[in-house]
Amino acid sequence: MANAGTAGELMRFMLRDKKTEAGKLTLILVKAIGEAHIVKAADASEILSFLEEKITL
Repeated sequence: MANAGTAGELMRFMLRDKKTEAGKLTLILVKAIGEAHIVKAADASEILSFLEEKITL
C-alpha cells in the first residue's frame, strides 16, 4: 500500500471534503452492511489525535 502521508496531511484533505461545512467535519461511520451513523461537527482535534496515533510512517 502506498504511504498515506502524515496525519496532518490527511486532516487537510478531510477538511476539504464536500461534507465539511464551515470547517466542521461530517463523518459517515459504517456500523454494519446497510447501516451507517452520521456524525456532524466531529471534533477535528480528536480526529487528528487518533490519526497521529494510528498512522505510522
